[in-house]
Amino acid sequence: MCLGLDTSKDSRAWMLVGGCIAFMCLLAACEADIAGSPSEIAEVVTTDASGSGKAVDISRALQPDSASIDSMDSLPPTYPKAPQFIGGERWCEYIVPKQYRADTSWPLIVLLHGYQVDGVLQDMFFGLSQLVDELGFLMIRPNGTIDSQGYHFWDATMACCNRDQTNIDDVGYIHSLIDEMETYFNIDPARIYLMGHSNGGFMSYRLACDSGERFAGLMSLAGATFYNEDACISDTPLAVLQVHGTDDSEIDYHGGKIKSIMPYPSASDTVARWTAKNGCGESKSLPNIDIDSDLAGAETSVEHWSDCTSGYDVALWTIQDGKHIPGVYDGRFARAAIEFLFAHRRAVAESR
Repeated sequence: MCLGLDTSKDSRAWMLVGGCIAFMCLLAACEADIAGSPSEIAEVVTTDASGSGKAVDISRALQPDSASIDSMDSLPPTYPKAPQFIGGERWCEYIVPKQYRADTSWPLIVLLHGYQVDGVLQDMFFGLSQLVDELGFLMIRPNGTIDSQGYHFWDATMACCNRDQTNIDDVGYIHSLIDEMETYFNIDPARIYLMGHSNGGFMSYRLACDSGERFAGLMSLAGATFYNEDACISDTPLAVLQVHGTDDSEIDYHGGKIKSIMPYPSASDTVARWTAKNGCGESKSLPNIDIDSDLAGAETSVEHWSDCTSGYDVALWTIQDGKHIPGVYDGRFARAAIEFLFAHRRAVAESR
């Protein structure tokens, strides 16, 4: 099931729920694993969730500022009233900005959590839902299924993270959630984006490799694409932002294996696959940026490919000395990532 939240009315409610989940994770003292334990993430997301970082220009994104509607009953007949839950038996949450109007199309961001955690805790870490009103987008934060260890996971690449080898169609599940959002809300099919951390980053690449034509871009923090290039079956280009710390002890910046299973490529190799797919020329080294509050100064180097025949950019943000769970919880990282993503649109036919 997928709970719908209107940020103009329910933000306190979901923040309380998220806080309770983070607190329970701290009490549970979950073991550390490839996505960082829930207790680690709970610790950092409660440090500063104000989103009061340096403003990033996202003027290229459409940001409707019409008056807020009071009820889904006021939506046009072509958009039936949204239920409280979507997604069948697998729950997630969808969040709608308070200024939503059905006569304007809106971007949709799919947030994919890391292994062990869930959508709510991942959202607290990124601070993504705190930006829906300001930046003007809808979002969903689904949950993966639970494995034999009791942890949420996505069946992404062979390297990560379906350890029980269960038959799960997470690609189909994510698409079904997007379909449902398009049933009830005016989602712009040209502006659907993926944002994932660790296992969620791997899952973002899985979706891009299986059905890239549906997405305009993805952001992967500490994830990687398929090790076997032939496993990425889609030739469809899309914008790719790869973010990775050089001191990541869980998913190595230079590539490796998770618990001696299948290998995954390095951050550079992951990016190289997509610069080739997108038809990109030489990269440009842009000024460093500061997105990690746990490190001093502008710690993140930026390599950007903008000269791409496909029109979709690729970027590699390398967090020098950055860990698997970097300090990206104050809003600067989410803003910068959204700026990159919203600069790209998918060329699609009008669906309505």
